[in-house]
Amino acid sequence: MIEKLKAAIETMNVVLTMPSGANDFQLRTCAYYAAATWHVEVFDTFPALVLFGPTGTGKTVLMKATGEFCQKPITINVEKSTLPVIRESFADPRYNTVLIEEFNADSLAASDVENYIIGRCSRTTGIAGKMVPAAKGAWQVKNYVTYGATMVHSRDHFKDPALENRSIILNLQNNPTRQDYSPIPKIIVDDVVTMLNDTQSVILPDLQQTIGIAPRVTDAYAPVLRIAQLINDDSYLAQLQTHLKIADAGFRDGQTFEPRALALRGLVACLTETISGVDTLRIRPVKANNIAEQLKHNYQRGLISRQICQYMRELGFTVKLSGGVNTVTNITIPQLAKACLEVGLDDELVAKAAKIP
Repeated sequence: MIEKLKAAIETMNVVLTMPSGANDFQLRTCAYYAAATWHVEVFDTFPALVLFGPTGTGKTVLMKATGEFCQKPITINVEKSTLPVIRESFADPRYNTVLIEEFNADSLAASDVENYIIGRCSRTTGIAGKMVPAAKGAWQVKNYVTYGATMVHSRDHFKDPALENRSIILNLQNNPTRQDYSPIPKIIVDDVVTMLNDTQSVILPDLQQTIGIAPRVTDAYAPVLRIAQLINDDSYLAQLQTHLKIADAGFRDGQTFEPRALALRGLVACLTETISGVDTLRIRPVKANNIAEQLKHNYQRGLISRQICQYMRELGFTVKLSGGVNTVTNITIPQLAKACLEVGLDDELVAKAAKIP
């Protein structure tokens, strides 16, 4: 069975080498992801595979071709579908692979779709309910599974860092040598799908955590990692280690956009002054409303004054009501440094002021 799985992977590696901006590592990742969708029930979490890149990089054709080999593929065009249609598509049929076309981070439905995808990545959160007609005109709640694999292509990154932390992200580049795309012959698709279906009973090896990489990141890549480990693709695994380091850096940066860290970012921004072209910290009381304005201006993220006060207290700062306005007071450099360490915020100005190497 392992040899059959290896043959399926190798066939996909060949036929996915199409006119797109994807490199060899990215194409192989797509092949491993497609193979992993046939084992989705083995995992408690399953990442989305996201293809980012500008127009003309072949995101659409790569997702379409990869989707041919996934378990139960179903395509959703976000721009042409209503939210109820999108929600239903995530659950029908069970353990399907949802292919999301034309995702636009600035669309009205973007935040809802991002929430759907985040929930779909975990078995514990990938359950939803809806009201359906029951006997004699009554209504009842029907629960259905939304957990499963998802592929997305988009020109823009997601607004919610939590979704990117639960995704395998491939950034495609423009390829001036691209040629016209030819659909994969049906006989090849059918042969590969048959092989993948036959290998669903193969037992995948335990996940090997990588030293220095956050467990959340390794877990997000677990499906492709475990398939690659099973067929001993050492070359791909070596490339993946480099990719994991990049993903780990992105994850740690994304952590600093969690609510508490975001509030701390706003506080540091309020304390930052530019004197003779040099940024420096000037310690002084800061109004919670000013922190909220900084967050909206710099990060397009909204936290209300009450939330900011709560997070400031949790991080050890003092919040007082002065003149009817909530104000963060008694701020010190050591306290800022300690708070930054707690939320994982590596701020150069704070480190310099605290004399942290």
